[in-house]
Amino acid sequence: MGQVSGMPVVLLEADRSEPDKAHSKTFEWDELKDFFGGGTLATRGVRNGGNETYEPPFRGTIVITQNAAVDASEAILTRIVKLHFKRPQVTTESRIAADNLNALQVEEVSHFLVRAIRQERAILDLFAERVKVFEAKLRAQQDLRLERVIKNHAQMLALFDCLRLVITIPDDMVEQTRLALLDMALERQKAISADHAMVNEFWEVYEYLEATGHGKAVVNHSRDTQRIAINLNHFAARAAQFSQSVPDLKVLRALLGDSRRHKFIGANVAVNSAVLKDDLTGVGTTVKCWVFAK
Repeated sequence: MGQVSGMPVVLLEADRSEPDKAHSKTFEWDELKDFFGGGTLATRGVRNGGNETYEPPFRGTIVITQNAAVDASEAILTRIVKLHFKRPQVTTESRIAADNLNALQVEEVSHFLVRAIRQERAILDLFAERVKVFEAKLRAQQDLRLERVIKNHAQMLALFDCLRLVITIPDDMVEQTRLALLDMALERQKAISADHAMVNEFWEVYEYLEATGHGKAVVNHSRDTQRIAINLNHFAARAAQFSQSVPDLKVLRALLGDSRRHKFIGANVAVNSAVLKDDLTGVGTTVKCWVFAK
């Protein structure tokens, strides 16, 4: 990662969620967090008999290319500008266009770098001007609330304007690209605000099981109408009775704390069960539950 500057470092198929993949257990996306602002790659001592160290900064950019969506913390997700590529419908014309791109030689496209460098001062001045304009426009969008998402996509919009100093771009393509970048910002905000897919699946199974009780609690042990209390082992057992698949409990325990559909309150809370109780006295068994706001 320290071999280049101003160029992308590509992480190919970097995310794998299968539990049998040892690397997925050891790699943490958060390790890349500091590189967003040009963090230090490594620290080495300088052999000069003193305390001097050499700390090269990261001067490139990170490109993550994979089929699966990146499953990481909010801090990492807000640092990503996601561009989704759909499987194309191949036509004779598109195949010819792709073949022509593959046939291009370095000598035929290297002039772009020269033209960009010659416009360096104008590009940097325009970028500094336009990024403020686009930040203001994105902040005016009610659905965009995360500052880092706004900043990143404003920079992409400004860089696109700068690209027009180097190459000619038709006006209709300019408008389409700006709209696409706005949609990307909104999608990023939505993805960060949404629950993890496994947490969504968990709540869907919960709602299904509760509906089977016809007004009586099935897996919600809470006697407080404003709370949901779930014992995960009991939940898995009841789900199996109704042929409902449940995500791995070990994984769920790591994810439920970030639940957004029902706000997480506490784990392993002792609850007097409204489900496991004596039918005559109404006295419930005390069970340890994960508690959420209803």
